[in-house]
Amino acid sequence: MPNLPFYRRVGPGAVASLVALAPAAASAQTAAGGAVHPIGTEAVALLVSLGLLLLLPQTYANAASLTLGVPTMLGNREDFPELTGWKGRARRAEANLLTNIVPFGFVVALLVSFDLSTGLSRLGAGVFVLARLTHAVVYLLGIPGVRTLAFYAGLIGTVMTAWPLISSIL
Repeated sequence: MPNLPFYRRVGPGAVASLVALAPAAASAQTAAGGAVHPIGTEAVALLVSLGLLLLLPQTYANAASLTLGVPTMLGNREDFPELTGWKGRARRAEANLLTNIVPFGFVVALLVSFDLSTGLSRLGAGVFVLARLTHAVVYLLGIPGVRTLAFYAGLIGTVMTAWPLISSIL
């Protein structure tokens, strides 16, 4: 594991630190004679978002195991009861994240492929990942207005991240 400051940070601000410090840490290490970190901010944001996508089903699946029992969870789920409350919201938050992470992932892949990372794309990636984390938390808590704002902030973050691609073809 590289010896960069954002890898050693832990706590609630770790994700924001990952997104905000990745370019600065790579520049500082290069200035100190070290190698440049190969993953840009946009890719880090995508990886954090994918981590959230893997985490969300664990929350509701584990809770459903306690409520419905392990045999039901291990079954074929043909007569699976609908999850309600925060477990149902977690399932819907996962579906919403999956729907939004696909275009963001394609944008990041194209951005990295064409080496078009800019300050705006890095900021957009940070907006996306923070918006998606906020969306997941407020969705689980059942706060509809903030959830909608977080959804649109993520959408704006995707457009900001994509802007170097868009502007290169205009």
